[in-house]
Amino acid sequence: MLTDTTGIRHLAGRMRERAQEIRAEAARVRRRADEVPWQGRSAEAMRRQVAVRLATLAATADLHDDAADALLRHARAVDATAAVVGGAVTAAAHEIGSLL
Repeated sequence: MLTDTTGIRHLAGRMRERAQEIRAEAARVRRRADEVPWQGRSAEAMRRQVAVRLATLAATADLHDDAADALLRHARAVDATAAVVGGAVTAAAHEIGSLL
């Protein structure tokens, strides 16, 4: 039985990279919003909206990290199952060989 979890692990890495990119973009947006010299009620409303969007971006980044963790758990489970199946196949082959 051949299993290759490389692709799963690669996807997990891409999900982590995307989470980092999302966080970096959120930090950039936060800096840009903080640099706006605009004052007044409209400015405060804009900043509240930015804060909501930043919270959403943070949650999205966290979900990407959660997905990466789940993919890595899955890859480990596939590897462990493959090892058990491989061991069973090897044992069966030896058993059959001893009967011949």
